Parts: sequence; structure tokens; C-alpha cells
Amino acid sequence: MRQEAPRQDEAVLKPSNTNMNVAAVVLACEQPLAEEGKGAVQLQLFLTDQGPLKPVAAHSDQLKPAPRAEVAIDGTVFPVEILFADTFAMLADDATGVLPALSPRLVEAMQRGNDMKLRFDMVADHPFDGDVAIDLKAAGAGPSVAAVRHCAAAPSVAEAPRQQ
Repeated sequence: MRQEAPRQDEAVLKPSNTNMNVAAVVLACEQPLAEEGKGAVQLQLFLTDQGPLKPVAAHSDQLKPAPRAEVAIDGTVFPVEILFADTFAMLADDATGVLPALSPRLVEAMQRGNDMKLRFDMVADHPFDGDVAIDLKAAGAGPSVAAVRHCAAAPSVAEAPRQQ
């Protein structure tokens, strides 16, 4: 489970309801390491246990080899890919350079939306068997999403003009 405090360039969105092993949903601005480019807005899922990402009632051996996911915001559905990192899972529907990212359209919907549901198709023979609900208005997501968007739009250190 995620232990550290949120960084300035991220927003932690606590699920209001879930049947998944997700403790926190983090909207983060990730900067490229070496190459030039803008940052990427990412939706990171931190788990309540050591994983894998799954519905709470499911066993690891029941999981599909190619799970699917979607993000629904106020009825608009955005298909996303599920990507796995060392300590979290990530949802993305775009890329910024080599970094997986959320599309500007999806981030805009998050900033202006009321209700967001992350839906997962993880277990064999059970379509869309997992979900994470987030009340975006109650979580105060609008200003937080705007701050993360601003971070991602800023030039990376490699791109920033040098002071003389």
C-alpha cells in the first residue's frame, strides 16, 4: 500500500466504493527522465496488498491473461489499457513520448466531472467484474486535476530555457 505523502504534482483520489484491492487512485504528473518532452498525466492505482490488481473476491489463478478496463465519467466511457509497474498499476489511453498517459480529453473530463468509475474486466467468464467509484466533486478533484495538468504542460528540465 502507498505510504508516502502526495507530491505537489499529484492528486490522491480516495475511492468512495470499490470491490477491487485498490487503496488509492493517484493522478500524477510524471516527467521524462533523459529525453526532452512534456510531462505525462498518469492515473496510478496503489493496492491494499502485494497484488496483483484484482477484484477482492477473486483468486490470482482466475485472472484473464489480457484484462481490460475503462474509465466512465458522468456516462462518457474512455477505454484504457492496464499497465503494471513495480509498486502500482496504471491506466492509460494515450502516450507522451515514451510515457504512458491519459489523453487531454480524459483529463478534461476528470477536471469537470462529478462521478468517475474505473471498470475492470479481470476474471474469466465475468465481464466487467470490478469497479472503483470516485466522487470527483467530493474529492475536490477539479483544482487538483488542474494543477496536475499544468505540471504536465510545463516544459521538462531539458526543454526549459537556460538563464544567462
